[in-house]
Amino acid sequence: YLLVKQMLINNLFKHWTYQIFAPGTVLRKRYEAFKSLLNYDKKAHELMAELEEIYYDQLRVDFQVIVDKYEALSICVSRIVQDLSRICPGRHPDLEDYFKKFDFYIRFMLASKDGAFSPPFTIPLTDILASKVETAGGMALNLGTINSELALPVPVGFVISTNAFYYLIEYNNLRKSIDAELINIDIRSTSSLQKISDTLTSMIIESKIPPDIKDAIQRSFDSLWPDPSSGDEIRLAVRSSAVAEDSHSSFAGQYRTILNVGGGNLLEAYKKVLASKYTPEAMYYRINFGLCDAETPMAVLVLEMINARSSGVMYTQDLNAPKKQQVNIHAIRGLGELLVSGRVSPDVITVSKTEPPAVVAKKCGAQAVQMVYSRDGQNEVVPVAESEKSTISIDDDASLVLSNWGIKLESHYHEPQDIEWCQDQDGNLFLLQSRPLRTGDEISGQMPPECNFDDVESSVK
Repeated sequence: YLLVKQMLINNLFKHWTYQIFAPGTVLRKRYEAFKSLLNYDKKAHELMAELEEIYYDQLRVDFQVIVDKYEALSICVSRIVQDLSRICPGRHPDLEDYFKKFDFYIRFMLASKDGAFSPPFTIPLTDILASKVETAGGMALNLGTINSELALPVPVGFVISTNAFYYLIEYNNLRKSIDAELINIDIRSTSSLQKISDTLTSMIIESKIPPDIKDAIQRSFDSLWPDPSSGDEIRLAVRSSAVAEDSHSSFAGQYRTILNVGGGNLLEAYKKVLASKYTPEAMYYRINFGLCDAETPMAVLVLEMINARSSGVMYTQDLNAPKKQQVNIHAIRGLGELLVSGRVSPDVITVSKTEPPAVVAKKCGAQAVQMVYSRDGQNEVVPVAESEKSTISIDDDASLVLSNWGIKLESHYHEPQDIEWCQDQDGNLFLLQSRPLRTGDEISGQMPPECNFDDVESSVK
């Protein structure tokens, strides 16, 4: 009781003292405004120092970090302007207008381009040439060009547009959640990349596909494969076609391709390919290349799978001897996945760019196994027949046809090309992809030494 009584007396004394010696209301408000101004001024300088560190030290951060720091800086400056007006009312009447003008211009520069949420949600491969890369993505646009402008054979298919991607993000209210995660990425840390990748890929996998997109995909599927009885008999390759993909930024191997997909599993495969936009490697590559997340919206290619007798890649310039006028064709038996993964050594056929072209060298890869087409949803890896192990997987005629196509593509794009191709069981050749040939490291900086993404696919399963 005595302790409580003493506390009450002390509080009353402080109250009376404050009443006697307290400054006037106006002065008190100015003093509070001055303290607030100093506080926001300190925060503003800290934020400017952080932005300067990113700029001058060339720190690799997601662009959303810049947007977030500017948002905080804008709030600080706005409060400083308000506090100045409270300290000196009427002294600087134009200050707030100038702030709003500068703030508007900066936000305009930082703003990402709004994506379209409206149709078309799907585009036939034969119509992609009329669409911009912003709608169809890089890989799909290149295939459309190959088919429509150059009249070279490609598989039947369609693309699920970037409009569908934007709509899915908006429909599930994911934009703010995605941006909030991107702010925290530290690309120097494997654990940071993997943790945020797990979160973002889960968001996409668990999202709901809007009914309008489902209907558009079904209509496109039915228009190409109208026989209802075919159903899962049609096997599909579902491939990424991000806007920056297969351009000078490439993104080669950063996104996911899902093979041997039945019609009933197409929607699930679609979301898995979308989710691969946020694999650790893809995010690391994108940030290192200086692209913001909004600059790489994902379109998805849906192509009829080719029952390949042989597959491979073709380089229209010799990587080891760029001045030599020749095309190098790398070929393996069966599907090309074993070549992409590095599990088998390819046959290498060298064709001169003379007129007419001629096969000038052949090297057998002695392939022991091959991946073969299967309609049960699982491709199989089987041994190569002993009689075929020591023979080249494509003949000279096919090599000459491919090299002619490669030269034609190089001429069309005005630069060397990296081309993916396959040959079906009847000997028909198809082009699956064409992109600028990369001859060196495309981005500055290397993956952190401790980075190991062997389990990347688990994050999008």
